[in-house]
Amino acid sequence: MVKKAWKFKSMDELNTAVNMALRTTMFNERCRRWGKVIDGYRHLLWMIDKKHFPEDYEPPASFQMFMYEIYYHLAVAYQHVGKHTQAISELTNAIDIVSIPKNGCLAGCITNSCLMTPIHARRAFAHTKSGNMVLAMRDAEKTVVLDSRNPDVYCIRALVHSARNNEKQAKRDLELALRFSPTHSCTLMLLNALNQSEISPFQHLQEILRQGADPNSYMNVNSFNHPCMTEFFDKMLFGLSVPHTITHVDLTPDKPSKKSMENEALNRSQDSRPSSSHSHVEPFRCGTPVTSEQNMSSLRRRKDYGAALQKHLSRPKTSADFFENFKKERRLKAIQDDNKRRAASADAMARMQTPTKTSQPARTPKATKTTNFEAQLKTETNKKAEEKVESDKKKNAFIMNMPTSYTIPVFQATNINEAPRMYYKPWKGDKLPVAELIKRQSTPVFY
Repeated sequence: MVKKAWKFKSMDELNTAVNMALRTTMFNERCRRWGKVIDGYRHLLWMIDKKHFPEDYEPPASFQMFMYEIYYHLAVAYQHVGKHTQAISELTNAIDIVSIPKNGCLAGCITNSCLMTPIHARRAFAHTKSGNMVLAMRDAEKTVVLDSRNPDVYCIRALVHSARNNEKQAKRDLELALRFSPTHSCTLMLLNALNQSEISPFQHLQEILRQGADPNSYMNVNSFNHPCMTEFFDKMLFGLSVPHTITHVDLTPDKPSKKSMENEALNRSQDSRPSSSHSHVEPFRCGTPVTSEQNMSSLRRRKDYGAALQKHLSRPKTSADFFENFKKERRLKAIQDDNKRRAASADAMARMQTPTKTSQPARTPKATKTTNFEAQLKTETNKKAEEKVESDKKKNAFIMNMPTSYTIPVFQATNINEAPRMYYKPWKGDKLPVAELIKRQSTPVFY
């Protein structure tokens, strides 16, 4: 695919192009045009690459999840066309995106997440197809550790065992899966295929033809080496897939950059404090003094936290408190509006009372006039040149609307009912399974 030059002028233009490319790629994905899907996702990765943005650009919070989904679906497209080595690299990129290192661990330990389970499952399949059975088994073991009560992960490990010609261990994993879900369709199909594989190949083929099934269908899949394994994975192991949770992209940063926040805090501290070289910034309520040489973003963070904490503690407890606070806010707003109106009227009266003074320019000798004229001409030409350079920079600059009024969120309300889930069944909707509790009959104390 031939890539065009990255010539976006504004964030709105980039968002429009990214959303159009995403919708087109998702449409091709539903139509199973895997070559176009690969080109579309690679084009998306090129468009949102951070090297094209300004140095102080900080992406929004949903950027990492969007990158994670792109890498996963790009790897799935590579697996559908048989390029499992490229799929391994893309799945590794997806793991790196959601990997959070543990604080204080020098060995590089990573906090486990449910987002890693489908990635390790897909990578176990890709490693098996590439012939690296050691890494395939390692990823299969990782899926079991991450989600030990999900029967799908035991199917993944059973498929790896079967690919290593260890059918006994594969059946043991499938029996473990049936303990969690006795009617798990994928487990039952794999057990049936493994039991039929013990028959001679000729009898096995005769049995399949007698039942009217296709010998190459996914009904007789028994390992990751089966030619229909990709379709089997999509249809029977849908619980280990990553849905498209982000279908509309907005790359506009949701907060100012760290550099601009530090500059703003530095300007505020310089305007508020007296001129001295070793003065301390006045600490906020429960904090310690912060020198001007330290990071100003920490001061901004602590002040926003203190303001949010005071606002949270001063919230009304009863309806009477709520109406009392409402009256106070209206009274303060009326006083502020009155002060602004008085200041504006006083300024207008002062402008009307001050007379306009016409001052005649002092006479200067001819030599000084010529020198002043030449200096003024030079300054005007320099200004025009600087303005031209600045205008050229502005024309070629990338326009990015940075948020100005931003406070660091402290108390955030989470809506669990509308939050996207990782494991879901499309035909049952995106709802958690509900089970009826067994009501045990109470027995007498002395029975």
